[in-house]
Amino acid sequence: LFSGGVVPVKNNIGGNTANDRNIISGNSQYGIYLDGFRASITGNYIGTDNAGNRITSSSQDYGVYIKSVSLSCNVGGSRSGGYGNLISGNVNTGIFINSNSSADIIEGNTIGPKADGATFQTGNSQLYGIYCNPSNNTVIGGSSDDLGNLISANETAGIRLENSSGQSIMGNKIGTDINGTQNITSSSQDYGIYITGANGGLQYIGGNSGGPTYRNVISGNSNTGIYCNSSNTSGCRVWGNYIGTDITGNNIITGSTQNRGIQFVST
Repeated sequence: LFSGGVVPVKNNIGGNTANDRNIISGNSQYGIYLDGFRASITGNYIGTDNAGNRITSSSQDYGVYIKSVSLSCNVGGSRSGGYGNLISGNVNTGIFINSNSSADIIEGNTIGPKADGATFQTGNSQLYGIYCNPSNNTVIGGSSDDLGNLISANETAGIRLENSSGQSIMGNKIGTDINGTQNITSSSQDYGIYITGANGGLQYIGGNSGGPTYRNVISGNSNTGIYCNSSNTSGCRVWGNYIGTDITGNNIITGSTQNRGIQFVST
């Protein structure tokens, strides 16, 4: 789907039943491209076939690409209500937010693995689950487990933030399976969250006002849980998360090779 224009219009793509679901795969570049339009994108399979498996030889680069002034787009929703999308099997990025897009909400999605949230997508080359460059005030996740995203089994990073500020990342499982108890076999996702060019723009990762519902579980990645490389690393606030442990905070993640929990590097 391609949209272009200057007037923000609300579009609805998908829904919360199997009959509402769109299979958006096999395109040469974009599954969904929004430029100047608002949209609610729910319940779709983006990058896979109708069984949730990667389509062999598909060259679809981006699952969802949000550009320019596409204000307040919603990608996903309540997982138990059927509003979350499966976004997997794309070549480059599951969800890419670019330019002046702001106040987008990404919640309740499975980004990277198969629909069961526990199985590696064979042949998946999706480099990034979510990539923001630049973006302002995007909310990734939500204040309940039902609204948190599962972002695992991508190649390079679950979430990459570049030249972006004001992102709130909460309630997600990044690097683990859907239960937050183990990594996904064969997954090689290097980084849970990778931040560059922050330049002092605040990034909120986790939280304490909502108690455990704001907590991210960032474990099971092959390199680092949270990596920030910037000339000014003072713009990241990380609190209330479990980084390296399972969802209980009491056990290690079986099979995890994550060697650093948090790494800040000043350039």
